[in-house]
Amino acid sequence: MALLALVALAAAAVFAAPVVRAQEDTGTITIRKVICDSVERDTNCVESRDTRLDGYNIDFEVRRGPNPNGALVQTITVTINENAQGQGDPGNGSQGQAQGEEIRVGTYTVCDTAVAYRDGDEVLLDPEPRPDETTGGARQTENGDCITVDLVPGNNVLNFINAIREGEQPGGGEQPDTAVLEDPTTLVKHPLFIALAVLMLGAAGGLVFYEWLPRRARRRR
Repeated sequence: MALLALVALAAAAVFAAPVVRAQEDTGTITIRKVICDSVERDTNCVESRDTRLDGYNIDFEVRRGPNPNGALVQTITVTINENAQGQGDPGNGSQGQAQGEEIRVGTYTVCDTAVAYRDGDEVLLDPEPRPDETTGGARQTENGDCITVDLVPGNNVLNFINAIREGEQPGGGEQPDTAVLEDPTTLVKHPLFIALAVLMLGAAGGLVFYEWLPRRARRRR
């Protein structure tokens, strides 16, 4: 009987003990974005920073696996001149940083949507991913306009730089034609200008003829 009692107590202790599950490792992705006047391959800003996108938002899509078309896990929105948790340098309106929610460790591909937007205005960008394994992740590699990262526990920082696409103008509309500004005669040579000039000359000629015809008739009387 004593033996059975001991066995029963041991069994009760086993079933009463809390079940300990292995905790899944998680990490976060932080996007650091810099806006440049112009960008060349494998370099940072060629001349200087561009502050015209101060206050604009840029979305980054985090997709599962090494494919830019993988399942969407989350979207991280970077606002230029704002930094996650107040950390980092906003670059006087040329830089922004944002941190995403915690996700499981593994391989993810983070893509720059290359569109800056604010209050209904959209500006197209030329994206340049800058993988840097010193800022987090077991591995970072360039993948088109994206960075594929092997996410590790903790914070993993991914760097992207951009230049405003040629012809785009923040605040709405396209940039003015610099050829016209530099050479005013270019406007005079424009087909629309020529057509308008011909119409105006024709109208002016018709008006003169209309005034001249009654006078000639009166003289004949």
